[in-house]
Amino acid sequence: MRFINFLKLFFKGEASLTNSFFVIGIGLNIIVVILFFVIMSGLDSVATNLPILGEIFLKFYLFLSAWFLFLAIGFFRTANNIWKYSTKEDSGKAGKTLKNIFLYIIFQLSVLQFIFYAFLIGGIAFKLLA
Repeated sequence: MRFINFLKLFFKGEASLTNSFFVIGIGLNIIVVILFFVIMSGLDSVATNLPILGEIFLKFYLFLSAWFLFLAIGFFRTANNIWKYSTKEDSGKAGKTLKNIFLYIIFQLSVLQFIFYAFLIGGIAFKLLA
């Protein structure tokens, strides 16, 4: 239950920077992607010519696409919250302002990356439908 609440906080953008980036963005993302490719390669090697395999692959691709959109939304909201709260606390120090701008840009680039992956994998999924 605590893990689900943690994911909800991330999706709302209320998780801390370290939890958002390291725990979700790197740690959990690596686990999900590795599990995805292990399951997909295992299914492909075990049952290569089954007609139902395309439907299973489609569901896995759609899940992975939804996962990347989840990450993109969570990172976007976290970056906006960090920017909003850091500008309130900023006392005009150039170093702190540059650090905040750098963090904001890194998070927004991560958002673009995850949106690209989501649409790329979604495109692969819809090619399986054809």
